[in-house]
Amino acid sequence: MWDDILIRQHGEQTVSKVSPLSFQARVGQAIKIKGDVHMRLDINDKYCITSDERQFIVNQKGVAGEEAKKPGEPTLRPVGYFSTVSQCLTFLVNKQVRDSDCKSFKEVVSLIDKLNEEIHKFVKF
Repeated sequence: MWDDILIRQHGEQTVSKVSPLSFQARVGQAIKIKGDVHMRLDINDKYCITSDERQFIVNQKGVAGEEAKKPGEPTLRPVGYFSTVSQCLTFLVNKQVRDSDCKSFKEVVSLIDKLNEEIHKFVKF
């Protein structure tokens, strides 16, 4: 089975026919998969986790710019590839702590607690 993959990089778009088994987007490259995504878990307004038959992918949500064929269309930019959902969640917590402007250990702990609350809300059935 071959999928259409829309690749956006530096404002330019390319549509390619690729085998899902051979295609793996580079980290930091915005993609829109027009094929079989097995799962999509929206974590918050900034990140979601998708999967294919081999891995879980942490994606940063975005919106296509004015130069895109479809401006304003939602996009996903892969920021990491993992074998388990647990690894994805750990990565997301660590990334958001690294990207924060925390100035003290107390602020880091507070941020981690907030992120853990978001995750627990998400995983409660």
